Amino acid sequence: MDAVFLRKHIGECLSTCLAEVAEKRPQDPIEYIGQWLHNYIKNQKYLKEKSLEDKKLNDERAEFELEEKRKAAMASEAEQFSKIEAEAKQVEESNKTTDDNSTSKLPTLEEGDEPKSSPSAGQYRRMKFIPFCVFCFVVPFLPL
Repeated sequence: MDAVFLRKHIGECLSTCLAEVAEKRPQDPIEYIGQWLHNYIKNQKYLKEKSLEDKKLNDERAEFELEEKRKAAMASEAEQFSKIEAEAKQVEESNKTTDDNSTSKLPTLEEGDEPKSSPSAGQYRRMKFIPFCVFCFVVPFLPL
């Protein structure tokens, strides 16, 4: 049970450490192994922190690039909207100038040309004595 734990968790680093001790042959190998394991733990923590920082940096870069793309898209949309507005203003101004410059194409009416379908003076006299409430409901049905 203990051997499985040691192999699983510190087997690789301990085998590397013992290989280095055999190669260098220090005067106090126990102290050397202790220092080597201590430095190994520091190095592993540093590598883990560095990999987390790298991952965070890559995430921030991706987010920044995405934000830049969004800004570029918004700028292009704003440019398109401004072009559309400018075209609309030009059309509106051209319509104003053509309306101001053109004369009315409607025929002018003279007083003698009025239509004959207007009510006669007798009809107004007859309606003059009808109460207002009756006038509102009955007059639309009276023949002209």
